Amino acid sequence: MRKLIIVILVIFAQILNAQSYSIKDTAFNSNSDYKVISSINWSPDSKKLVFSATENGDDQFDIFVYNLPESSIKNMTSSENDELNPVWHPDGDKLIYDKVIDSTTNIFVYNPSSKTEKPLFNRDIRSRQGSYSMDTMLVCFSGFDIIADNWQIYTYDFIYDNLNQLTKSEFNSQNPVFSPNGKHIIYEEVDSSSKTILKMMNWYGKSELSIDTLEGSNAFWDNDSWRFNYISKTLNDEELISLRYNGQSPLQLISKQTNLKDFIISPDKLYYAMVLKGIYFDYLIIGSLNW
Repeated sequence: MRKLIIVILVIFAQILNAQSYSIKDTAFNSNSDYKVISSINWSPDSKKLVFSATENGDDQFDIFVYNLPESSIKNMTSSENDELNPVWHPDGDKLIYDKVIDSTTNIFVYNPSSKTEKPLFNRDIRSRQGSYSMDTMLVCFSGFDIIADNWQIYTYDFIYDNLNQLTKSEFNSQNPVFSPNGKHIIYEEVDSSSKTILKMMNWYGKSELSIDTLEGSNAFWDNDSWRFNYISKTLNDEELISLRYNGQSPLQLISKQTNLKDFIISPDKLYYAMVLKGIYFDYLIIGSLNW
């Protein structure tokens, strides 16, 4: 417990967006509940956190939602299939996530109110890791290019039923994230040496930025689309880095954190959520921030 408190204090001793954050309290600590936590994502109103995880004693990934006002956690899915990479629909109600059926991954949308699930779109393409534009007209995702035999970044237009391939790399492209203003897409490219390179393009596929000097992953945007943040992997540890959308003005938010697996700040910047990788299980920690 003492080690965990020290880790948290070290994390928030850094400067975040040129302003000092400090920890106020810890709302939730999963302790040893989950063996593997694969992804975390805040709701648009900052009141809920959705994540994909395997519970201890089980190897199947399910979707869970933690409700901050109610201090409660709910298992949203319990099928025989793995469900991964959940994100909120911009309306703050529905969820989209990857569903693995017979080793094939496709994106599904789930409505908690009606408890109904259906494919996000009707196209014959393996899909994963969806991210909405705020106007909900477009979704970007990692789709499988059967000709190149690898994963590339696509968009699907719900208005015109149009599927558009944005990248044609010789390497796998994955984990795209739309900026809140819909102008930029951050994504990861995994090269032949398994190094993850963070790249950015505009919404129609024109390359804008490549961060190829550091191995970057788990990107998320500030609400105003002015800066994005990501985990940079060094030789022995991880750092949380913040950059302006043009790649300038770097800030080191967290340094020398050997077990930082994922980190994200709520849209209202009042809460944080982070995943720390332990020896036998992952920690999910949710807490409050103050300036």
